[in-house]
Amino acid sequence: MMRRNSNDSDEYQEIEQPTVPLQPLIDVQIDTRERFFIGKDYSNSYHKDFEFLEKYNEDYIEREKCPRMPWHDEALVVLGEVARDAARHFIQRWNIHKRELCMNDNSIPFLLPKTYDDKRELNDINWKSFLDLTPIPVNAQLGRGQKTALAEKNC
Repeated sequence: MMRRNSNDSDEYQEIEQPTVPLQPLIDVQIDTRERFFIGKDYSNSYHKDFEFLEKYNEDYIEREKCPRMPWHDEALVVLGEVARDAARHFIQRWNIHKRELCMNDNSIPFLLPKTYDDKRELNDINWKSFLDLTPIPVNAQLGRGQKTALAEKNC
């Protein structure tokens, strides 16, 4: 890289840039004695989807070439006004898609948001027994294909 010596000068001097060591784009686990994610916990439809499910303990993914797709195993609870805002947003989006894609299909309903008159309903104390229940698994890919699926239905 070159730098001008001064604003009114036409002379340049070479600047030495610091070298940064290159880092691999994919984290490669070199020690194969300890592998936390083996086998079928990979689902990467860009490279390879599930194969040979009966051989659950064999790994068919080349870890040096194919990054691991993240699973969404985290859980959280949202309460109060934030939860109502998220629910309201979902209902608005649902109703937009219903109106645009399936207006005349009565098997797909419009949704109405719930009203909250009693502020005590929103208390987190009421949720303690709910939080002790077994979690319900949710497919994270559900929302991506919904518009296409509704369009294919030819409402």
